[in-house]
Amino acid sequence: MKPFTLAETTPGQFSLLLTAFTPADDVFADCGHEGGGFGWEAVARQVLAEQPALEDRVAFDPEPERFCAYGPEREPLAQLGALLAALFHAPDALRALLGEQAEDL
Repeated sequence: MKPFTLAETTPGQFSLLLTAFTPADDVFADCGHEGGGFGWEAVARQVLAEQPALEDRVAFDPEPERFCAYGPEREPLAQLGALLAALFHAPDALRALLGEQAEDL
């Protein structure tokens, strides 16, 4: 799941975090999109749209320098983290998603 981290931030509350955006931020820039926490939130929402069982189980609280998804269940966040990490490490797949969903991001 690296570079994403998953932690129980308070009892019964979990957070999926990303604070190091390089080298994926270059893909966002190449595609004409802002990266950072808000860019990754848009990507996460697109990924969740294809995972209806997870979509309503995750909330977001991004900032420019930090992506944060959170919720009361660990498993949906772990699944989202694995999906996002796969995109982070596959620039061509991330580029394709950004290109296909330009109007949504």
